[in-house]
Amino acid sequence: MIEVEIECKADANSIEFIDEKLYEIMEQVKFPYYKEMHFAAHEAVINSIEATEKHCGKNHHENIKIKMIAHKKKIEIVIRDKGGGLKEKVVNLSFNEGFDDIVWNERGRGMLFIKHFVDIFTYYIDTNGDAVYRLIKEVREDE
Repeated sequence: MIEVEIECKADANSIEFIDEKLYEIMEQVKFPYYKEMHFAAHEAVINSIEATEKHCGKNHHENIKIKMIAHKKKIEIVIRDKGGGLKEKVVNLSFNEGFDDIVWNERGRGMLFIKHFVDIFTYYIDTNGDAVYRLIKEVREDE
């Protein structure tokens, strides 16, 4: 098991660094669905950064925090940001619509991919006002 926490400025320049670290660890623990989970995490990180920039302004000084617990049979990623959370219509669109309904939209595809690639996706606003996103992917026993 590997547990890692990453905290860096919530801007586009951080995406590549975060991507590399998450990918490296998922590969290191030999998680069989590391490509799918990495893609979902990448989309969630982009969404968090964009939401923080929209909520706090382009010149903000807010950070994004990522915690990952990685095993060979399970990956859990928790992302925290100051982006104000998901709008209900985004959650409903992503979880009630299919690929054909969203593929041509400008927004919402990232959430669709997250939904498709992870087993569990939860979201809430914590007592500090941080938006908290939790992504979990497990290897089923029959695989």
